[in-house]
Amino acid sequence: MATVTLTYVEDEDDGLTHMQTVTITRNNVEDIYELLNFLSEGIRSIGQTQYERVGVSTKQGQMTWSSM
Repeated sequence: MATVTLTYVEDEDDGLTHMQTVTITRNNVEDIYELLNFLSEGIRSIGQTQYERVGVSTKQGQMTWSSM
């Protein structure tokens, strides 16, 4: 089992004036589906609400998607 942490930091030098920091952590990540769901939630938590799901592709071209 893994622990995954995502930290997003806005920087005034990038033209982002809110200067927000968002850190989310998920414990006990056991498979690719849990990881993708975590990343999907993380993307929405920083305000990118237009995205519903995230996916990854294997070397063989098979896609795996988050459920949300």
